[in-house]
Amino acid sequence: MLVYIYNSQMSMLGVVEEITSLIWTRRYWDVGDFKLLVPFNAVHNQLLQTGNIIIRHGDTEAAEIQYVSISKNLEGYEIIEAQGKFLSHWLSKRLVTNQIVNTVATNQELIRRMVDENCINTDAMRVIPNLSLHDDGPIDGVDVTYTSEEYCNLLDAVIECAQSSKIGFRITTDREHGTHEFSVYKGHDYTADNAEGNPPCIFSPDYDNVLEQEYTVSTERYITTAYVQGEEKDDGSAPALAIVGGEFSGLERRELYVSGGDIKQTYKDDNDQEVTLTDAEYRQALLNRGEEKKEQYPISQAFSSEINAGANLVYRDDFDIGDRVTCFNKTWNVRIDARITEISEISESTGESLEITFGESIPSVYRQLKAMTKGV
Repeated sequence: MLVYIYNSQMSMLGVVEEITSLIWTRRYWDVGDFKLLVPFNAVHNQLLQTGNIIIRHGDTEAAEIQYVSISKNLEGYEIIEAQGKFLSHWLSKRLVTNQIVNTVATNQELIRRMVDENCINTDAMRVIPNLSLHDDGPIDGVDVTYTSEEYCNLLDAVIECAQSSKIGFRITTDREHGTHEFSVYKGHDYTADNAEGNPPCIFSPDYDNVLEQEYTVSTERYITTAYVQGEEKDDGSAPALAIVGGEFSGLERRELYVSGGDIKQTYKDDNDQEVTLTDAEYRQALLNRGEEKKEQYPISQAFSSEINAGANLVYRDDFDIGDRVTCFNKTWNVRIDARITEISEISESTGESLEITFGESIPSVYRQLKAMTKGV
């Protein structure tokens, strides 16, 4: 495998050919990452520097090096370890500075608008160089009423919109022209009983296309009921309160407080015209915020599998990141129709393998901490 190295301006610096190990993890509605191990030498040491961009031969998704470590073992063998994230992590460098208030649009439109306004058509100091929007075409036709949080992190806002509508996002790179495109996309339905007539994609030990398999279900972070508190009133009266999921009771009820103080009943729209929501409209805006937050606290259910790459299903031909497929294990009496949300492509001297997560993966500690500290 060849890995090309570029600087941040997309000028080519060199090629890494001698690779000990490369784990390249793609994610559907989150940022992918990589871990690269190579023998230490002067060329590798010069190329693998933080801030440089790597891209695999034949691929269009690139990543930025964020961590480099050089170590020497007891036998005197020296190795360089480089880690980083796919270029979609660039969105985390920006805030949503123009709050979107009570706007009706699809999540695809909302995501594209936020990226455009904060990374592309924005103040010159905020523009991400050589980034543009890909012409995706409509993929998510369900309108929602959305209010962004004041000065929220752009990547967090994009992830929330993507998860709520089950769509993915990515940045692809044109090595020849040194440009990047942000796009939103949706996987195909290859489940056993899909109504679209697509050939089914079924992963099971019974079909010899699964080498190892792990099933996980967790209710640890599951929330049923959200209390959303609105803005402080000038007259000193209690802020408006909206409850999402109020029908749950007893031990089935799991409550969460959500701050909606940034949702104003009177605000200026995109045309700088003052708008005042009725009490019913304002309550609905608070309910929408509560629904958005509840999406971040589902029952997590996932199959994690090491796939037999030489079996009946071919990666990127029969299935890819974002596709919905069927997974089952007859012995465990478990079957789920689930989306492929994560794929780790592992290349080592002993060969190549795939590790796939089907369904909602258990969130990382980092993601859990972010959710806890975002004023929910």
